[in-house]
Amino acid sequence: MSKNPTPEQALAINTIKSNVSLLAGAGSGKTYVLMKRFVQILRADLSVNPTNIVAITFTRKAADEIKGRVRQAVSECVEQAQNDLERLRWQEHLQKVESAPISTIHSLCSRILRDNPVETQLDPEFTILEDFEAQDFFKETLQQYLRKNIKENAALRRLVQTYGVNSFVNQVTALGDKLSELVREDNLAEPYLKAKEELPALQQKLFAAVREVIEAREALGAKTKGRQKLTEAAGLLDEMQKQLLAPEPDCSLLDASGVVKVSGKALAAELTNLKNLRQELNNVLLNAKGCDLVQDWLAVLQEFYACLSARKQENNILFNDDLDLLAIEHLQKNEALRQKYQERYKYIMVDEFQDTNERQRQLIYLLCGNKLDNTNNLFIVGDVKQSIYRFRHADVSVFNKVKEDIAQNAGQNLGMKTNFRSTQSIVESCNTAFCQLMDLPKEEICLEHHEGANTGGAKVCLLQVPYKSKDDELGAKEDKWQKEAEAIAAYLQQELPKVEPQLRPGASKAILLRAMTHCEILRQTLQGYGINCVVVKGKGFYEQQEILDILNLLANITKYRIVDEGGFPEETMRATGNIGAKGSSVVPLDLESNVVWLHQFLFDDANYTVTDSVKEYSRKIASDTAPYLNK
Repeated sequence: MSKNPTPEQALAINTIKSNVSLLAGAGSGKTYVLMKRFVQILRADLSVNPTNIVAITFTRKAADEIKGRVRQAVSECVEQAQNDLERLRWQEHLQKVESAPISTIHSLCSRILRDNPVETQLDPEFTILEDFEAQDFFKETLQQYLRKNIKENAALRRLVQTYGVNSFVNQVTALGDKLSELVREDNLAEPYLKAKEELPALQQKLFAAVREVIEAREALGAKTKGRQKLTEAAGLLDEMQKQLLAPEPDCSLLDASGVVKVSGKALAAELTNLKNLRQELNNVLLNAKGCDLVQDWLAVLQEFYACLSARKQENNILFNDDLDLLAIEHLQKNEALRQKYQERYKYIMVDEFQDTNERQRQLIYLLCGNKLDNTNNLFIVGDVKQSIYRFRHADVSVFNKVKEDIAQNAGQNLGMKTNFRSTQSIVESCNTAFCQLMDLPKEEICLEHHEGANTGGAKVCLLQVPYKSKDDELGAKEDKWQKEAEAIAAYLQQELPKVEPQLRPGASKAILLRAMTHCEILRQTLQGYGINCVVVKGKGFYEQQEILDILNLLANITKYRIVDEGGFPEETMRATGNIGAKGSSVVPLDLESNVVWLHQFLFDDANYTVTDSVKEYSRKIASDTAPYLNK
């Protein structure tokens, strides 16, 4: 990347008197802009030093990289100072860079909690458990809670009797950091009670949809299976009505009749409505059943959470998920603490904002002044196309919400679309793919290739494989992978002859897969198209034909227990650990020993002469393994 910023980068760097959201695509220079903007703030606002500027990144590695770049940039400012006063100012900034809050959001929360032990009532020497340690601690505490309370706690006993111990433990463990939010809910039963209230009306709707489909059966072809099923179901309509409209609805007859599974274009809308209502009834019945247990759940979870919190305090530990929760809690309830940090952190920059969650947004707003209307210190950077951390409760809608808040409060929404990292072919392919995948304005999706960056590179081709929609009856999942494999094989069969003359002699071609799960389908399909391939590593090693052949050979050796009458030299048998009387040596029955024996037999014993008895058994083995070798 050039030392001089592009116009769009310069705008993001120099806009420091306004809240800013920056939509920055991959390879557009986000880290460069964050570093330059950090230094520009120090240059433009003489009232701040590095400890007044927060720079939040998603990983520790990224935080270290930004801090390193800021340190280098400030060092250059020291060297380039025009007078002693300016040099002294930059030297002071350089000393404070190490203390600057350039970190992950969890590290920032940890700093707030440790720096305020009186306000937070926490020992500042608390230990933060890694995620795997936290999970073990959680499960151990849950097991202790169960052993201690199962006899006396009626609600806990009912839940364990309903779900079983293992299922109960798995469900509570799966809650993770959501547990702290659930125990603060005033009325968990509300959605379940609402489901019970909606049940009678939903029963009527479902039966009406069943009757509508059955009565309209003549719209389907006379000889179609769907028409036949609906005709048979017509005789069961009265009994279905009794079951579906009963106080406790029963869908067994409806499901057994096959009405819900009927397909046909002439009744597509009616059948889709019926399927949706059947699924909705199933969901409502589950929720209605849960209504009786929800109060038990709430009581048990609150009691367990209290035990978990007490044990954490006793051991002076916190989970990563506790950090932002506690920081928010104390900033919300303590106005003096909140004001202290709002005054200290005069500028806040957040990278990878598309991977933040609602709780983290609350924290940022508390540090900024809550509504963004009285401050001009927030700068967020994100890209909706790179939102990949949903498993950490990241929610890309949070990014969009903050963008709207910034725009509504006289802030600026900027963009950086120029890609410096990828070749033009890759950029164009990404634009094509994302325009089809994402329902967003084109200007928010498409990148532009920088003329001076990566002008060469390979051609990129997007193979679009048509699948059935979710509403259609899907076959086995293997059908999907088979279609993909055939599309790849057909493309390679057509294109390889064109590109091979351009490659150096003996050059290899590679297919990279996201996972090896369906590698064997691809391998077999490529071979079916006459394309030779070798699987490098992966779980499919023992499924390759050459390995199956060896295993089949060894299986037959074991089966027939080859007895050699004087043919195997004693030293060969000794090498395998199988010494028998000469003239009656028996090949061992276990597969591992057979592998060792075969290796010694084929490679190490050069002086061995094959006897007639071995030849005889070899012919027998060849005959028996022929079906496997020729399949």
